[in-house]
Amino acid sequence: MGDTLVTNNGGGSLEVSANVEGYYGEAPAPTTLVPLTPSRMLDTRYAIGAPKGRLGEGRVLRLKPAGVAGIPAGARTVLLNLTALNASATTSVTAYADGTTRPAGAPLQAGHDGPAGGRRGVLLLTRCRGTA
Repeated sequence: MGDTLVTNNGGGSLEVSANVEGYYGEAPAPTTLVPLTPSRMLDTRYAIGAPKGRLGEGRVLRLKPAGVAGIPAGARTVLLNLTALNASATTSVTAYADGTTRPAGAPLQAGHDGPAGGRRGVLLLTRCRGTA
């Protein structure tokens, strides 16, 4: 399993959290979804999976999902529930597999919603190294 990159694409800063919800299996069953009890693998509010602090404009977080919350090293795809929190300005967040081109569209838009505001998106992050 390669790294996962989380990028703040727009202006301002925000906090980010992600829960692992499952993965697509290892060989010989790479198309089998293995659901997991949701487990927090990232929360920049509490220094879980990354340093505590806000993700600034253009900044990238590098996550290593293998070995976290039951995800084996041979997992093909990770299912994450990504949440953008407390954005200081309208922005967007993209999560994608390392070694791939960042997608043009952002799956998660975040607006300035006040101190408790947040937006969520469920993402499938596919490993793109090795065989497909």
